[in-house]
Amino acid sequence: MKILSKSLAWQKNYDLTGKKFGKLKVINFLYFKKPHKKSPKRRSHFLCKCDCGGKIIVDSNRLSSGHTKSCGCIVKRKYKIDEKYFEKINREDKAYFFGLILTDGSIQTKKDIRIVLSLDKKDKEILMAFKRYLKSEKPLEFVKRKERYYGRVKIAASEVYRVTISVRKMVYDIVKLGLKDRKTKNVIYPNNKIIPHKLMRHFIRGVYDGDGTAHKGVYNGSTTRTLQFTSGSINFLRGFQNYLKKFKIKNTKITYYSRKIPATGSISKYATLQINPAIKKKLGNKQSKKSGRFISRPKKETALNQKNFVNLIYKNCNKDLYLKRKRKILENLIS
Repeated sequence: MKILSKSLAWQKNYDLTGKKFGKLKVINFLYFKKPHKKSPKRRSHFLCKCDCGGKIIVDSNRLSSGHTKSCGCIVKRKYKIDEKYFEKINREDKAYFFGLILTDGSIQTKKDIRIVLSLDKKDKEILMAFKRYLKSEKPLEFVKRKERYYGRVKIAASEVYRVTISVRKMVYDIVKLGLKDRKTKNVIYPNNKIIPHKLMRHFIRGVYDGDGTAHKGVYNGSTTRTLQFTSGSINFLRGFQNYLKKFKIKNTKITYYSRKIPATGSISKYATLQINPAIKKKLGNKQSKKSGRFISRPKKETALNQKNFVNLIYKNCNKDLYLKRKRKILENLIS
């Protein structure tokens, strides 16, 4: 292709802006560049948008010859998969796995475009369920991680199973739902346009299975119950806290932390959202008018908020859409 100049004549004869080639629509001209080192001539390169939502830079020769017709979404796949799965959160399973990916998964949209969800080998059954809902025949990936150090912090060896989705359309669909690269710090709590209110409790169950922790113990002779969520995104926890009020879970508290990472010397900021064991505003500590001593609250009122939370996320849910070990922990917490 003979390149004249960036003149009106060039634009008329060689500019492909606005034209469509397969699933690609040319948005605008970017630059002139040799397609490879041995090429004697430069070619014009254009930014194109695919029908699936993806974007790609293609040279004029590949467009006009029909060599490139999409951003990569038109490929003969080795394994089948439901590519429309993340177009809309309209089912229980979609809401749950979206919450699990938001907390325990990772999104890459630059070099290796993919969604990755890795879980410990003891949680293999939930990844098998994910495969079934995706209608995918692709086997799970088994990864054995060696013992390693992050600065001075020792990370124990582990064995995990992983689901990797490299379908561009699915990646761009989940990005539209609010997940992006480096989501740990910038993710926000989804609104009802993304997840309908009737499905939000299933999303919360996915968040609990990903980043939630619960513990029951004894401190100074009294039983302690802790239920909390940890996140690097303070905005996410604030949105989560506000949404829990719609389910009448109001006595929550966000605590902020700063930690120095030994490997880099940088300061990492994160926060925890704790669901407290009782609604202090309504119940408080009852005090005897005669003696002035505080009266113990009835056992019915103990861990009221946690009980409401457990009922919220597990009532009438599918048996293959939660981690069994974490449900046992919660049930032990409120017992």
